[in-house]
Amino acid sequence: MTRTLGLELLESVLSSYPSVFIKHSEFAQLLKDQVCPLIIKLFAPNHKQMQITSQHPCAPNTHVSLDSVSPQTSSSPERVYFPISMRLLRVIVILITLYYNLLVTECEIFLALLVKFLESDKLGWQRAIALEVLHKIVISPELLIWFCENYDAKPNATKAISSIVSGLAAYVQLSFLHLDVSETSTFIVEKIFFVDLINKCKCICPFNALSHCVVNREYTSRIISASKDDEQFEANVQSGSQPGFQYRDVWIPLCQNITSKKSLLLDSLEKHEAMNLPNGYSLSLTYYCVVNCCQSVFEATESLLSRKEKKDIARELYQSTYPSLLAATSLFLDASVDESITEQLLKCFVTMTLLSCRLGHTTGRDAAYFALCKASLPRKYLVRITSASGGLSAIPGSLTSPNSHLEKDALSGSKMEKVENESVSSQPCQIIAVGTVCPTPSLPLSFYSGTVMLTAKNVQVAHILISSAEANGQDLGDCWHLVLTSIQHLVWILGMTPSMQGGFRSDGEIIDGTSLVTGPHSNANVLTTAAMADVPVVSAMLNKLFDSTTKLDDVALHHVIAALCKLSSEAMTVSQNGSREPSFFPVAKLQQTGMANLARLEVFWRPLTAHLIEVSGHPYAKLREWGAQALTVLVKSALKIKTAAEESKRQQLILSPLSSMSEIEYTDVRRKQIECLVNVLQSSGQQLTSDQWPTVIETVRVVVAGKLSYDEILVKQSYEALALMITDFLEVLPFHCIQLLVETDAKYGSQQCELNISLSALGQLWAISDFVYRNTPKISRKESETIWLVLYNCLSELCVDVRPPVRKSACQTLLQTIVAHGLALKPETWQHMVWKILFPMLDKVRTLTLSASTTRTNSSILGASNILIHHSRDTESKQWVETSVQTLSGIVKIFNAQRTLLLALDDFAAIWTTLLRYIEYLAASDNSEMTLAAFKSFQTFEELALIHCLYTLYMQLYFSSVSGNEEGTNLPEQLWIASWKSWMTMSRTLVLTKSFKVDIPSDSLTSLSRRGEERFIPGQMHLITLLHIFTTIFERVRKKISCDDLKYDEVPSVLK
Repeated sequence: MTRTLGLELLESVLSSYPSVFIKHSEFAQLLKDQVCPLIIKLFAPNHKQMQITSQHPCAPNTHVSLDSVSPQTSSSPERVYFPISMRLLRVIVILITLYYNLLVTECEIFLALLVKFLESDKLGWQRAIALEVLHKIVISPELLIWFCENYDAKPNATKAISSIVSGLAAYVQLSFLHLDVSETSTFIVEKIFFVDLINKCKCICPFNALSHCVVNREYTSRIISASKDDEQFEANVQSGSQPGFQYRDVWIPLCQNITSKKSLLLDSLEKHEAMNLPNGYSLSLTYYCVVNCCQSVFEATESLLSRKEKKDIARELYQSTYPSLLAATSLFLDASVDESITEQLLKCFVTMTLLSCRLGHTTGRDAAYFALCKASLPRKYLVRITSASGGLSAIPGSLTSPNSHLEKDALSGSKMEKVENESVSSQPCQIIAVGTVCPTPSLPLSFYSGTVMLTAKNVQVAHILISSAEANGQDLGDCWHLVLTSIQHLVWILGMTPSMQGGFRSDGEIIDGTSLVTGPHSNANVLTTAAMADVPVVSAMLNKLFDSTTKLDDVALHHVIAALCKLSSEAMTVSQNGSREPSFFPVAKLQQTGMANLARLEVFWRPLTAHLIEVSGHPYAKLREWGAQALTVLVKSALKIKTAAEESKRQQLILSPLSSMSEIEYTDVRRKQIECLVNVLQSSGQQLTSDQWPTVIETVRVVVAGKLSYDEILVKQSYEALALMITDFLEVLPFHCIQLLVETDAKYGSQQCELNISLSALGQLWAISDFVYRNTPKISRKESETIWLVLYNCLSELCVDVRPPVRKSACQTLLQTIVAHGLALKPETWQHMVWKILFPMLDKVRTLTLSASTTRTNSSILGASNILIHHSRDTESKQWVETSVQTLSGIVKIFNAQRTLLLALDDFAAIWTTLLRYIEYLAASDNSEMTLAAFKSFQTFEELALIHCLYTLYMQLYFSSVSGNEEGTNLPEQLWIASWKSWMTMSRTLVLTKSFKVDIPSDSLTSLSRRGEERFIPGQMHLITLLHIFTTIFERVRKKISCDDLKYDEVPSVLK
């Protein structure tokens, strides 16, 4: 019997009666003791080196020891007998697929021998037939589970699955990279990446993955010197629309209709020699092995996860397969020039990313997403970015170091354009966009001068990347940074600029056609019409991605926000010196993410708004505009969304960042802040709780009261908010905020930027005083009087403003307010107002009048230019004269209006005497207007006393109960005597022009009577007023004055 016949009979028995061997231990033992050793002996790796003289299994020469065969024996192809090798592999397929439960050790040996057949020192048909066998194995999820449980998952055992998948990945390298020696190290680097990620995350497999996944130098040399009988691929020959792969000018077609049920070599039972394989058959087999293996791993993992006790096995299965599967898939994807192949490979990536997330395998997740991100960008783009930055999301430093010539070319400052053009010239890729490198802090400035090209395949991968991130966002963790970085670079190259209204706009130059020939263009971004069709699709997918963050839990949402904040910080670093415009993608998507998750703003609000405040304070104008826009949009929207949190705390959380914007020095940002505040008041002002109003008022106050500068536009905007609060929200404001509102309004009255606002603010103080007066019964007396004192104090300070119109308006408002609402104050409060507010105001006016300039000035002091000024007001001194007259006249009228209250004060005598001193001081002025005003004020003052006396007399005549209180209600005699003495002093100063000294503050420079070179000549009105006063006072004091006052030198000389 020949060996071929024996092997066929053995195959027939084993395939037809597996139940016999499984049920009867005798037959099972026969398999172990007789069949398997024979198969192993015939299938030994160096069996091809033996001279086969007989095909009978019992022939003497078959028992020659394999170890005795010299390794130098010639290994010509004729010595490897195809019919026996093919039938041996058919038997092995049956043993592995049907009897694996009985042959644990033997299957391990068979698998190791199969992997050996993939090495480069084997013949081409040997590698192809081994791939056919492996294809039948990897399509079975049950087999993979069993292998993992019995080999890979056991300590100190052979990693069978890892060996198989690593052998497939090594064969992909053999097929592609022996075509170009210079690319070998690049593949090795990518293989190192997937294994090094394991070490980085301390998830090292219990086996030496490098022995399977990483091709060492010796093995690489064997790849390069592969035997000449391999399939020969033709350069740049692609037949029609046949799918396939192209790598470095070499076209490798994809043989279709390859299945595990029909094999070219394993089913060649009638052939005595291996048939000539179709071009690309072995690589096509490897491609289907990799694709089917991904699917089988997914199904096996799903099955294991359904049984909770098998989760560790599922994790080990993924651990054993993902490094090599990702490396092989990445290389296939890099070489793919067919959309359907690319789509199938991307399904593998989706499968691997989904499994890594379900298993919580962070290393595998990072590796899978790195491969996807790398494929979504121009060739070598992401590698350069990660190499320059020293690592992105745990990317190892060895990623670029083995490829020194690339590192030197990419990172030493050479232009990127040359490298990119070389990389795309060898593939018939559809280039749909040409753009610049997205600015990154780690890249040298010279790196931005070149252009990069985006292909249709890049965009196709990007679609999968975005969809996968949306599906697995819950489990991405730190990998969000890598994903969002890649998306940011993609939209930059596509010229997709975020819009403040939402979405993207394309700023690139549009070229008709579906493909783009590389060459110089006038614009930074050049897009084909095909790319313009992709832009809305990518934009919609990105919007969906960030809107879907509502489905993430709190931790995952924080990872998204942290990644966007990190990208935004990089953009801030790029634009620090203003040499490059950064990407606004991170800030725009921070806004979108925040808007999508406003229902749980308590989770993310503080870190997100803190970063936006930092962006808003950036020196680069466009960037801080984005930051302010995002922050204010979030604040306005957040107030409209109700959450489960307590309303007061929720509003405080929302308004806190808006208030913090007051610390930013840039006025454009604070304009956005105030614009937002006005919008909040208009839309949600009635819903604000009492705790938030101090924050709102303080935000408006600090515009003009803080240390930062402001301009006219900002003042107008902020005053609009203040006026809105006064006109619409006084009724809902908590009463303790009224005081803060008065002080804030007074600050706007004193600001020097806009005169009209200052005058309008004074009118608002009058409105507030009316409101307080109407609501006095609703509040305590103490609260009411506190507000009144604050209001009057603010008005008194405005009465000494440097601008005459403001001073005049303040005086009028103060007078009207006290006259109208003075009765609301207690006598004790009136004492405070007289001594702490009114008299200090007169002191300030007197001091400022003394120090005022007598030089002619322009109209700018009035707060407006190009206004003609009357000669009586063309100096500061003359303008302060008017203020002096107004303030004194106003206070006298206040005394007149509130005489009943004032006369009841215990210290009224001191008040009377002090006011007389101010009148005497003004009468001693060398200014006719001030002197006349002093006399008229004195006249009004004395008429006040006289009217009160007449009123008292009237009460005595008709109400007998008053008769006993005459002394208490009439003006005391000593005050009439004091008034007489004041009249004498003022009349002597006016008529007899005697020197007159008045006690004035030490900081005043000189007496008013000495400021002019010549005294004025009193007019008729001065003398008439003086005489009117004399008749009133003399009638009251004629019986009380001393005779000395009637001597010729005194009263007679004055009257004369």
